[in-house]
Amino acid sequence: MKKLWHVLPYILLAYAALYGAIWLHELGHSLAYYYFDCKSDLLHLHVPAHFANANPYPINETRTATLESWQQFYISMAGIGMNIVLALGTWLLSQIPFDTPRLLHFFGSFFLLSNLIEAATYLTVSNIYPTGDLLEVHRYNPALCLPLLFLGLLLIYAIVALVAKAPRPWQRSMVIFSIITALCMSGLRILFDH
Repeated sequence: MKKLWHVLPYILLAYAALYGAIWLHELGHSLAYYYFDCKSDLLHLHVPAHFANANPYPINETRTATLESWQQFYISMAGIGMNIVLALGTWLLSQIPFDTPRLLHFFGSFFLLSNLIEAATYLTVSNIYPTGDLLEVHRYNPALCLPLLFLGLLLIYAIVALVAKAPRPWQRSMVIFSIITALCMSGLRILFDH
């Protein structure tokens, strides 16, 4: 029981980091919908605690139906773009040499990891088996799928590098977290898109 109380803050922080990455991914879509006048309340998103079927709704379905294919493409890529920007920003912040409290450092590492996993699973798994945001990429311009797949593979390399450089006691939990998160994200997309 004592060990559970010791690891519980880490479990909660890992969950909060993942939830934040998914919520911000949907905010990316929301910003794009807002930009194209398809959404009035930017922060009204649907991200349940179990993450299944997270989306930027409500949106103006009538207005969305009138968008051109390049606008739909932009909206679909906005979530992935948000994850990549957040991952890059988090990584840059981690390069600043200052003493970070252990729990904050853990949260930052898992937030970075969560954003990388979110973007990488879209750009690889959802690219090979078109689901979620990558469905619109396949409709808009299938030639973009290959460069996006390579970008996804680069993000997987970044995930491996991040885990390899993490403090030794965190590495095992980061590997387990990465595998479970990637499988769940990909599986939920397949389940809800088909």
